Amino acid sequence: MLDYYSDLAFLEAYLTEHFPIFPTTGNRLAITNGIRSQSLVLGVLKGWQYQPRDPRSRKQNYFLGKNMRKIEGWSLYMWLFDFTEKYFPNHPWNAVIFNKNIEYSIHRDRKNLKGTPNLVVTFGDFTGGNLAIYDDDKNQIDSIDARDGYAFNPNTFHSVEPFEGNRYSVVFYTC
Repeated sequence: MLDYYSDLAFLEAYLTEHFPIFPTTGNRLAITNGIRSQSLVLGVLKGWQYQPRDPRSRKQNYFLGKNMRKIEGWSLYMWLFDFTEKYFPNHPWNAVIFNKNIEYSIHRDRKNLKGTPNLVVTFGDFTGGNLAIYDDDKNQIDSIDARDGYAFNPNTFHSVEPFEGNRYSVVFYTC
C-alpha cells in the first residue's frame, strides 16, 4: 500500500505544479463554505458536458475535452490509466474529474453510461469529507472513507460530508 500513497502524493504534487484547476463558480452542486474550491475534467466526454467548437465533434457525440489538447493533459491521462490499471484493474473509465476542496450536496450522476460505476479516490491533509450514500428517500445509509478508493453506483444519491483541511478527490467514470 506504500506505493499507492506515494502515487497519490505524486498526483497531488503534479496537479499543484502543472495544472490549473479551475474555480467551480456556477456549479449548483458545490458547497464551498468560503474555501477556494476548484475542479478539472479530463477525458473523452459527451456533448452534454462541454459544447465543442468543431461541429464534427457534435455529430460524433464524443470528443476530447479542451484540457486534453495540452501535452500535460495527455501525460496525466496516461499516468492515470497506469494508476487505475495497477490499483483498480477492473474499473472501466474514459473521463476523470479532479476536485479540490469541494463539498458536493446530495445528487445523482444520471448522465454516466448506464451500468458503469464511479470510482472515487480522496487524498490530502483533511479530516471528515467522507462519501455519504443515501437511499431513494435521501436518508443517509452509509459513510465511506474513500482514501483507499471506493466504487459505487453513480445513480444512487450521494454527497460529500463536511471536512476541514485540503481535500482532493479524483472520480473516474464512463460517459
